[in-house]
Amino acid sequence: MSFLKHLPITLLLVEFETVTQTNIKMTRTARASVIHEFGPEEILAPSDFPLPSVGPKQLLIRLKAFGINELELKIRAGKFRPYLFKRPFVLGMDGAGVVEEVGSDVTKFKVGVAAVQVAKGLGASRIIGTAGTEDGIKLALQHGADVVLNYKDKDFKESLQKEVGKGANIILETNADVNFDMDLDLVAKRGHIVDERQENADDIYKYCEEGWLKPYVGKVYKFSDIPQSHIDMANRKGAMGKVAVSLE
Repeated sequence: MSFLKHLPITLLLVEFETVTQTNIKMTRTARASVIHEFGPEEILAPSDFPLPSVGPKQLLIRLKAFGINELELKIRAGKFRPYLFKRPFVLGMDGAGVVEEVGSDVTKFKVGVAAVQVAKGLGASRIIGTAGTEDGIKLALQHGADVVLNYKDKDFKESLQKEVGKGANIILETNADVNFDMDLDLVAKRGHIVDERQENADDIYKYCEEGWLKPYVGKVYKFSDIPQSHIDMANRKGAMGKVAVSLE
């Protein structure tokens, strides 16, 4: 998704369909995997979805591709704060595309996400990573991690505690709802637990432009295969790197 620094942005568009005219009123629709009821992967069948008007602090984006995130699996199943999601709605946390419309108050926008390469580039002396597959472990090592532990191992927490010793100065957490209590046990005195935040977007975008931060895309699905992407992610298949859905 394209982001707007300091302003809320709503992702409105998944895939442009047609624009029809009835008298003077214009009705615009998108082709999307619309969630009408919480449930299993099969509910993600494509359907038409009306596009709301663009507000003064919003962008309308014609997506070329979008990412699949593990949190979305919980949202789809109704296992993550279902009271926050008024149905019908379209899943989506990040994507890439072309701006179709801008609100009257929009002046600029940025993009972002980060990890091991950033820590190395900023001078971290030792990086301990975690992964759930052998391929994931190899990938993290290739991108600069000094040690990578498999979080599925029975003695994972004990091994991690041994590696961090007196504690980690910085913990980059991407799954805080599951790991936060463990993070509190692992962080060093006066250390920091860092959640993913958009405040980092400017720096990360700059690092990508400079060429030393290279985002890794693990697997790309077709739009019609969104249900399978959720199944694979739930089973830890094909989820190494960023999982994406292409709309082209």
